[in-house]
Amino acid sequence: MPCRRPSSDPTPSTAALVRNSRPTASTIFSTAKRCGLTNAGFADLFTVFAKIDGEKFTAFLVERNFPGFSIGSEEHKLWHSRIVYLSIILNDCKIPVENLLGEIGKGHIIAFNILNIGRFKLGAMCVGGGRVSLEHAIGYARQRKAFNKVIADFGLVREKIANMAALIYVGESLVYRT
Repeated sequence: MPCRRPSSDPTPSTAALVRNSRPTASTIFSTAKRCGLTNAGFADLFTVFAKIDGEKFTAFLVERNFPGFSIGSEEHKLWHSRIVYLSIILNDCKIPVENLLGEIGKGHIIAFNILNIGRFKLGAMCVGGGRVSLEHAIGYARQRKAFNKVIADFGLVREKIANMAALIYVGESLVYRT
């Protein structure tokens, strides 16, 4: 079964997209391969999305020890040399009906919530990066000299640093209020 590349994948890297699923009274059988899953090497629980009966987009949890579940080989990515990408393989994987997340056909709600949480975490990471950048900018401005003065004494440099601090405060406030 062909894999979709992460660069064109609309789902988060912690989620897998399953192609074929068929339910019974107590079990869902799935067959798929998903490439480029970043947490597959150490995760024991996976959020998986599938179309049940070919049309009902559904979310469910797959545990590493389920029959038919396996981890594929490592994929080497040119743009992420420090991140390990592994594929998960579901070969007639038996998933208990109790592992459904939400209702059958309502998987989009789970997917959107996963994306929302990811956006929140991205905002927090950007604030952290902004703080570090501000510290480096202040340090650089205090040590760099121009016209026999440190550039931290120039009004425009002070204004730029003040704008950075104000925007970081805005980002912190947004993350806090979210």
